[in-house]
Amino acid sequence: MFSCKNQEMPVSYLRSDMRIDRLSDSSYLSDVRSMVFDRYLYVTDYERNQIIKLTPQGELAGYLGAKGKGPGEFLGASDIIVQGDSLWVYNDGNGSFEVFRSDGHLQTIRLPDNIDYSGGFNFFLFRNRLFMSSVSETNSLCSFDVKTSAIEQFGQPEVFDTDIQTRIRNHLHLSGTDSCIFAVSDNMPVIEKYSHSGQLLETLDYSSIPIVRERLAVISENTTPNGYTLLVEDVCYNDGKLYLLLYANRGNRISCSDILVIDVSDRNMSCQRLLNLGDSWYETICVSGIRLYAFSNNGLERFIID
Repeated sequence: MFSCKNQEMPVSYLRSDMRIDRLSDSSYLSDVRSMVFDRYLYVTDYERNQIIKLTPQGELAGYLGAKGKGPGEFLGASDIIVQGDSLWVYNDGNGSFEVFRSDGHLQTIRLPDNIDYSGGFNFFLFRNRLFMSSVSETNSLCSFDVKTSAIEQFGQPEVFDTDIQTRIRNHLHLSGTDSCIFAVSDNMPVIEKYSHSGQLLETLDYSSIPIVRERLAVISENTTPNGYTLLVEDVCYNDGKLYLLLYANRGNRISCSDILVIDVSDRNMSCQRLLNLGDSWYETICVSGIRLYAFSNNGLERFIID
């Protein structure tokens, strides 16, 4: 296990150079749950039940999906990833993955009943294997081969005082590369690195960062038998770095506008710096190169990372 040093992280204060709350067809972004960038910015709008396709400059380039129960239709468009020339989107109300290409819907993939995956947590796909958070008594993660239906479980869950706490507090956001998988808790300051075969390679504890330490004190005071308080709202990976959108407590004020940047390109993971996006309350982020996109109560904003 490695840990970030007990010191103040350098902070970069970013200012948005673009903001969109209304699209060119006069409709509004309403409930953005996830974003991914691959030449275009793809945004899932949970309330509209659509994937919105935007240019890097924020211009509307099209829609995918619609509300409904048929192929390519959604009852809650949730998390999204890009795999090759395909988009994979979790359909929250149907408990399925809808796969799209640029010309439309490709297929629907339903999970077996024994995989306990819920929307709101990032998943990862590598060579036909879906990696996702699925908590059982013995494991916290699983992979599902979409070709053979084979299931493999791995990951050691943290054991809490009650079974309910153990089940609800061990869900993880997943990101990955061609060589490994990163698993990030939404309520514990721990990042785990796994091989694709499920072997734990490294663990990083970032609890010593001051704003994290302050938030953990709030979490310990506000955890109830049937619930808990969040530390991490969203996670994304880009070019050897993980970006964690954090909740923070500063006096009586709670914010969700700080992003912890973690370098995962070397053998050992290390905390690099904090990015502060200002006073808005952000819900999801996406990074591509020097561009950082973030959705808040003010709409979709773009920042340039210096």
